[in-house]
Amino acid sequence: MVFALAVLSLLLFFDSHHYPIGTRLPMTRRSVAVNELKSTYTTLKEDVDAAVAFRKAKDTQFARRTLVRTLFAFIEGLTNQLSSVAAASAPTETGIFTFEEIAALREQSYDVNEQGEVETRAPRIALKRRIRLAFRCYPRIHGASFSPDFGGQGWSRLQEAIRIRDRLTHPKRDADLSVSDSDLGSVDAASVWYQDAIVGLLKACQEADASFS
Repeated sequence: MVFALAVLSLLLFFDSHHYPIGTRLPMTRRSVAVNELKSTYTTLKEDVDAAVAFRKAKDTQFARRTLVRTLFAFIEGLTNQLSSVAAASAPTETGIFTFEEIAALREQSYDVNEQGEVETRAPRIALKRRIRLAFRCYPRIHGASFSPDFGGQGWSRLQEAIRIRDRLTHPKRDADLSVSDSDLGSVDAASVWYQDAIVGLLKACQEADASFS
C-alpha cells in the first residue's frame, strides 16, 4: 500500500514541460498551482507512509481506520490538485476546456439571488466523478491521450473502498467503525489502481511533452 517514488519523480518535471496548444498561457498562475500540487503530494505521501508504518507496528482497529482515512485524504487531495492545475493552465479563452468544464474543475456552480446578483456556489461532486473528471481533463493541457481502466476490477474496488471510507467517516452504529480484512483488501486494491492510474497519466503527459520539444 506504499505509493511508488516514481509518482514523485514524474511530478518533478511538471514545471519545465512544453505545451503543444500554440497559445499563450498564464504561467504565473499555473506555476502557483503546480507548486501547490507538489507540496500537497509530499505532505500527504508522508502521511500515508506514517499510517502504513503505524499499522504494521500494531494492527489495531484504530490503526486500520487511520490508514483508510489517510489514504483517501491522499486520493482526494491529489485529485483536487490535478484539477486545479488543469484549470489554472487552460482558462476558457484557450479553447481547451469549456466554461462548464472549468467550473467543474474548480468545483463551482452559479445561481442568482433575490437581488438579481450572480453568486458562486460550491457543489458537492462525488469523489468518483471528480476522479473521472480530473483524468479526462488533465491530459488535454499536455496534448496527451490517456484514460485509466474504468471498466475493470480495480475501479470497482476503488468504489467499494470509497463506501468503506464513507462508513467510517459517517458512522451510524458501532459496527460501522470496524475495518475487516476484506475491507483492507478493497482499500489496498483501490490504492494500487489509483497509483497505476496516476503513473500512467503522468507518463502519457511526459511522452506528449517530449514529442513537442
